[in-house]
Amino acid sequence: MQGEAADAFDITREPQHIADMYGADKSTQRRQILIARRLAERGVRYIQVWHGDGQPWDNHDDIEVNHRRLAKQCDQAMGR
Repeated sequence: MQGEAADAFDITREPQHIADMYGADKSTQRRQILIARRLAERGVRYIQVWHGDGQPWDNHDDIEVNHRRLAKQCDQAMGR
């Protein structure tokens, strides 16, 4: 199991064209979504992916501005 986990978390094995579909190089969201997909392909049944530090989506001021900014950071990776 430990050997398989190391393989699932090694996103450098992804072809460049696939990695590019998931967003900007070295973005945290791209890395998380790629790993989530690789885990799902290996039969992992429960996978949690989060975006940002703390609770960035819990906005009370300038909701439209803040949510647009946050969505732009993660929409490409999540859309795959």
